[in-house]
Amino acid sequence: MGRTGRGRDAERTAGRGLGSRLLERLAGLAAALDERGRGWTLAGITRDRGGLVFRRGAQEVLLPAPAIWAWLGTGPVPGEERILGLVTALEERRARLDDLPLDLVVAALLPQVRRADELAGHGAGSAAIPARRLGGGLAACSVVDDGDGMVFVTEAHLARWGLPAEAVANLARHNLAGLAGPPVLPRPDELREVRMPAGYAAATLLLLPVDGGLRVAMPDRDLCLVAGPEVPLTALARAASVAHDEAGHPISAACLALRPEGLVALDPAPSNPR
Repeated sequence: MGRTGRGRDAERTAGRGLGSRLLERLAGLAAALDERGRGWTLAGITRDRGGLVFRRGAQEVLLPAPAIWAWLGTGPVPGEERILGLVTALEERRARLDDLPLDLVVAALLPQVRRADELAGHGAGSAAIPARRLGGGLAACSVVDDGDGMVFVTEAHLARWGLPAEAVANLARHNLAGLAGPPVLPRPDELREVRMPAGYAAATLLLLPVDGGLRVAMPDRDLCLVAGPEVPLTALARAASVAHDEAGHPISAACLALRPEGLVALDPAPSNPR
């Protein structure tokens, strides 16, 4: 399964740097989906403008923008028949992801770091998302991402595959290590930015050593801030706050220490600079 689609990195629908005509069409499509989209919403447009990302619950699907615009027509607000056709295409692609057998899923598993309360709110029973609490209000889960769409791994997936959540999480972490490469650790006095497209930069904290005195922040799912032990905590806090305010996919502005027992929230007050 190819990984080229993982560069999709959707911007917010409001879209920074987009032309007025494109913004008008995006707004019209978003409004039509809100009215007739059976729960599907427009998450954004890829940074290369080549694809549109749609979301329903814990599912994301990418469709090529030129084909969508050709199908929807030239008007600012698509007609009902066209929207229903788009919804059908989205549901067919989502069903394909949900029904992938384990031998095809293995290479498409990746971890994500999200707010623990967000993951807990996605569903219960077979629809629940198994997640490992990391501390600091964050949790790690697994997703199936084939480059054209993404679904969270649920209890229903685990039952179908006959695997425990821990085994799936280990496979996802292994795939992330191959995608991201070995972690480049900061110097003791360095604040390093780790960036990856399509939602996996924050998860790179899972690849970091927990005994090196590192502090981290995950202001956006596409950014992980890693501070060496000599970096003032206030500097990490400022960088995390600014990035969180500007985030397209915000997670948390909290400063956290990497410890063997998990992530530990730190107080960035000036009286506690380290």
